[in-house]
Amino acid sequence: FTLVSLVWGTVFFANGLFWVSLLPYSYTIVSTISLLIFLKTKNFIFFKNIQLCLVLLLPFIIHLVLGGFITSSIAILWSIVCPLAALFFITIQHSVYWFAAYLILIIIGWIVDDQLFIYEESNVSESFIDTLFLMNLSGVSILIFLVQVYFVRNERSLKKEIKSANTELTKQHEALIIEQGKTKHILQKVENLFGQQVSMEVA
Repeated sequence: FTLVSLVWGTVFFANGLFWVSLLPYSYTIVSTISLLIFLKTKNFIFFKNIQLCLVLLLPFIIHLVLGGFITSSIAILWSIVCPLAALFFITIQHSVYWFAAYLILIIIGWIVDDQLFIYEESNVSESFIDTLFLMNLSGVSILIFLVQVYFVRNERSLKKEIKSANTELTKQHEALIIEQGKTKHILQKVENLFGQQVSMEVA
């Protein structure tokens, strides 16, 4: 996501949106600093919360300053990375909370609409909007697909391991039954042998 932010910032800057380009560049700086702090302190909770907040809020702020869903080329869609990351790295329960926050931001974005739009419409060309649509939709789609591939691959790998373990347990169970049969046969021989000398009850 840091690399995506660098690309985002460069695209904004190249199209004359200097103030907007500072947002993704700032994300890159803050994200890198939080990573360095994590490497030093090993405080994953701090690192996790900072990253999730950044991923959630950056696309939302870009959405606001560019003037809504169309002008921002649905930039807010990138915020879905936040609940996905929470699902991926934390728990389902926490991801539900982050997903609820994502939906709330979408509603706020819809209510605010273009009230925080800081550029004239002439500054944001139609071709630029189309290019951003392509970047945002394809980027988020690729990300979601890769996450799904990861989960499906892990699930299938786990199923193979379970199947292999079940096969091994079945073999061990069959071997145990055979051993029990042999033991029973030996005990029967012992009983018969003693039964020739004493009563069967004593044997």
